[in-house]
Amino acid sequence: MKSFFQGLSFRIWFPFAFSITILLVSLLILYPNRQGSLFRKNFETELDQLAHTTALGVNLALRNNDFEGLAEVVSLSDDNSEIEFVAIIEIDSSGQEAVFASKPESYDQLQILDPDLNKYLIKKQALNSEVLQGYVILAVSNEVIEKSIFQINYPIYVFLGILMIMSLGLFYGIAERIASPISYLTEVSNRLQTGDYEIEIDKISNVNEISDLNTSLILLKEYLKTAKIQNEKFNLQLEEQILIRTDALEQTKDRLIEAQRVANLGNYEVNLSSGEWYNSAIIDEIFGIPSNFDRKINSWKLLLNEQNNNELIDAFYKCRIFKKSFNKDMKIQHYVTREEKWISITGAPVVSPDGEIRVIRGTIQDISDRKAIEKEIEKLSLVAKRTSNGVVITDPELKITWANEGFLRMSGYSLEEIQGRTPRMFQFEKTDRKIASLIKERVLKGKDVTAEILNRGKDGNEYWLQLNIVPMREDSGEIVGYMAVEVDITELKENETLIQQQVALQNILIDISSTYININIDEIESVISSSLEKMGRFVDADRAYIFDYDFKEGTTSNTYEWCATGIEPELDNLQQLPIEIFPDWVEQHQKKLPFLVEDVNNLPIAAEGDSNLRSILEPQGIQSLITIPIFEGQVLQGFVGFDSVRGKRKYADEEIKLLTLFGQMIVNVKQKQRVQKQLQIQEEKYRNIIANMNLGFLEVDSEDVILNANASFCQMSGYSVEELRGNKGVDLFLSDENGKKVVLQKNILRKVGQSDVYEVEVLDKAGNRRWWLISGGPNYNDAGELVGSIGIHLDITEQKKLENDQRQLLSLTQNQNDRLKNFAHIVSHNLRSHAANLSGMISFLEVEDKQFATNPFFQNFKNVIDNLMESIQNLSEVADIQTNESADLDKLNLVEIVNSSILNVSALARTSQVQIRIDANQPKIWVQGNLTYLESIVLNLLTNAIKYSDPKKERFVKISFDISPEWTILSVADNGLGIDLKRQGRKMFGMYKTFHDHPDSRGIGLFITKNQVEALGGKIEVESKEGVGSTFKVYLKTNES
Repeated sequence: MKSFFQGLSFRIWFPFAFSITILLVSLLILYPNRQGSLFRKNFETELDQLAHTTALGVNLALRNNDFEGLAEVVSLSDDNSEIEFVAIIEIDSSGQEAVFASKPESYDQLQILDPDLNKYLIKKQALNSEVLQGYVILAVSNEVIEKSIFQINYPIYVFLGILMIMSLGLFYGIAERIASPISYLTEVSNRLQTGDYEIEIDKISNVNEISDLNTSLILLKEYLKTAKIQNEKFNLQLEEQILIRTDALEQTKDRLIEAQRVANLGNYEVNLSSGEWYNSAIIDEIFGIPSNFDRKINSWKLLLNEQNNNELIDAFYKCRIFKKSFNKDMKIQHYVTREEKWISITGAPVVSPDGEIRVIRGTIQDISDRKAIEKEIEKLSLVAKRTSNGVVITDPELKITWANEGFLRMSGYSLEEIQGRTPRMFQFEKTDRKIASLIKERVLKGKDVTAEILNRGKDGNEYWLQLNIVPMREDSGEIVGYMAVEVDITELKENETLIQQQVALQNILIDISSTYININIDEIESVISSSLEKMGRFVDADRAYIFDYDFKEGTTSNTYEWCATGIEPELDNLQQLPIEIFPDWVEQHQKKLPFLVEDVNNLPIAAEGDSNLRSILEPQGIQSLITIPIFEGQVLQGFVGFDSVRGKRKYADEEIKLLTLFGQMIVNVKQKQRVQKQLQIQEEKYRNIIANMNLGFLEVDSEDVILNANASFCQMSGYSVEELRGNKGVDLFLSDENGKKVVLQKNILRKVGQSDVYEVEVLDKAGNRRWWLISGGPNYNDAGELVGSIGIHLDITEQKKLENDQRQLLSLTQNQNDRLKNFAHIVSHNLRSHAANLSGMISFLEVEDKQFATNPFFQNFKNVIDNLMESIQNLSEVADIQTNESADLDKLNLVEIVNSSILNVSALARTSQVQIRIDANQPKIWVQGNLTYLESIVLNLLTNAIKYSDPKKERFVKISFDISPEWTILSVADNGLGIDLKRQGRKMFGMYKTFHDHPDSRGIGLFITKNQVEALGGKIEVESKEGVGSTFKVYLKTNES
């Protein structure tokens, strides 16, 4: 057992197991709460609908003087056990409230008028009746709601428990598969250190950090192998070429050096705007410009022939336009002697403060000698010049006579500085004296030499070289000098060192992670401090520490610290530091990136009286630092850091990755500390909950024989434990064959390891029929063998009765709704018929007696009838929308509907001088809708925008579309009169609500539009400002099929 807990599989599995346990426990808390919220919201909606229905019934009964129907509506609480009371509240002219009727009738009227909102869920619905002014109130006990929520959530508790057990088993299997990569990569690293580049490295893991290291080792091996082969091949080719060209190169060597020493270089400046120019004295010598030369505007052109003038003017133009430097070689004639020369001319633009380019500055060099030499040595020096490696030639006394550009770049010296000196000038105290002596000894004996040596350049830079030295001989065999080809292998050496450091750091992390895996909660503090010391010593830091962020307070505090010998601790001084002092630090951490300071002296100095990062770091003596953010999921919790006090320190990318792993280990162990404390609290909490829950526990063997039961089960069944043991549950509790069949099927599932939840009707000992909710699952012994099953039983008999009552209540409510719909249709039809008769009579009188039709009273009466007809039509339309729970939805082209509506209102738009603009990038935009509803919606919005346009402005209406996978948003914007939403916003979509004085205003259009949009499953929003304009946004369901 001890070796199991120390095994790598267990150490990998445990953090995952621990995390999934925390996740499921969190889900066990959060999900039921969410379900409860949704149930309560749905319950409130149903209660609101019931209140609305009740109010409609009361209004109808009052209008028809149907007191029997009124009593039936008020008696709602008798049919629904969940409703505490139903009451009709009357409000008199003075605003006093009194109970008009209630059910139960004996219910305390004071509690009805002033109910306890903590105890009851209250819904009120205003009454709109000429007989009675007031409202209907319905109350439901919160206790009843909470019981229903618990019944819904109980299966979730059982399911998550089973899911946690299965997840832990799955994660352990995964842990065993990923345990082997670490030891394998360690072995590969060790073999690479020994120079075994032929090793085959397999891709063994998909874990990010291990995979990155795996990939790095593979790439490094291939790089080392390829570099070795390329260097060997190149050295052989280079040696052959140089030996062939040695004699010719020796003859031209002196001329090349002389040409470099006598090179003349001068500077000039030309103002392109004014034409003014000047140059240094060397350029006068190059061109032969006499002292009396007339330096007037652009007179420099006299020094060049026509072709050179054109080329140079073109170069100046491109330099000015494209802001790029140029470099050209030209053949010129001496101004006095007419001697031909070669010059190299360069130029660069000078940007003035206003951003313009008016001046070109550059250099001119006499390269006549160089041109001559280049022709002679071009072929001989092609290989030596173009190679990136260094090439050095010495005389027989080992004094340097020539070196190529590659060598000069590596050493940092010029050719003049090294000529005549020996290669010993590049050696220093870190150079291995034995290797240097061996190289000199073999060279002086005329032998070829291959070796590696550490040199130092002019600027103090250290670099490793692979030397290949061969003697140069005359035909007689006499040595006339030596040639060395030097390959820079600094990067290779650094990579070898880095691999060694990474392997060592990896071993430390494995050691630390092993300690954390088996850590006791009481030892966490000391172990974190110990691991800080290990990491600090390894990276050669002077101080290692952990900080926690407190974003609520805007501070960060030092929680753990380790200091090297002689370094002062700073933990007490670094508490509750305001994070606003170093925002760049925090911003970098929030991006999950490390924050590095290679030199504190490069940080900005704080203004007098202020604080910044430098003012905090300098008093601690810090020269360099690195901090790694610590994330818990997606939440930034703090950081782990390392300070360098006695010197500066620079961290490689691979070191930063491994330090980041260390930071994550710190997160895991702190999570473990916190979660274990929470588990102790939760364990006690759930122990108390389970003790108070009436859940029956039953354990049976593989043959369904009862082995054990708890007290709650005995109370539920009526049997004692002694009476239950040895019997089968199907024999004791089930009398009908269907119930026995269900239980036997569940037993078969247990034998194949499946769990589930089901309901069954049983008989208790007294012969009473009860309903049980059973959650059953397989039971295993320590060896993993199936030995039976375990069941958790809950008596749901009362819940079953409530379900039956609820179904009856829903049926009653549906019947009432149907009756109300029929009533609305009858009333609408009858009113429309009578209004039509009145309208017909008015029309008849208007034709028969035209003189009477001019009577003002007749006109007023005609207007009243017309308004009545319009109101009845609007009310009928509203009733149709509200009685149709959902309109038939088709796939419709919204662009086509909008264009058709624009055509219908075009005459009104021209009369009102309103310009209609449509912004549609595609001819077809498909939505789900009803053609009649959509045409009405668009037409209402367009006519409103035209009707309420501002005559003081250049009026327009803009229509646009915004499409997403779920919604298509139709926007209708205008620059009209606008609406003050602060005053009128709540009335915006109310019936008969108008906001401007307009002869055609009825206050019904937006009410109908909103109901039509919602009938299509959408929504409507408005943005408006008085005097600026309005924008209505209609959300319709997108149809992309």
